Amino acid sequence: MDQIRRKSAELLEEALCDSPAPAHATADEACSMAKCIEKEIYAANHNQINNEYKESIRSHVYNLRDTKNPLRQHVLSGSISPSELAHMTTKDMASPELRLETEQLRRRSIADSMEYDTIQPRHREQDNPDEDKQ
Repeated sequence: MDQIRRKSAELLEEALCDSPAPAHATADEACSMAKCIEKEIYAANHNQINNEYKESIRSHVYNLRDTKNPLRQHVLSGSISPSELAHMTTKDMASPELRLETEQLRRRSIADSMEYDTIQPRHREQDNPDEDKQ
């Protein structure tokens, strides 16, 4: 199990060290951050290495490596702490462009499932209030 945790920390460190890295973040700092992130993810999974732990590591690595996502820069600059990052969901880590795209896709899917194109307004015959008085 220690081997899996070491490999997870290595993957996180590689994701943090991908270029272009800010000049103020050293390799030692990135290594330290990666270990802290891994420890927090491990603790969040009740100190167990399970599918949820592995999926969380994969998700964090993917989002840190995404060149369109400013997440890595925020972590390395200190605006997002390693602890905060470790507790972020996939949705929280997504780039702004991906969030917008996902929301548009979700709305389109809802509209398609409700068949807005084929639904016509219902016409109801309205009762004449004068007829009730007779």
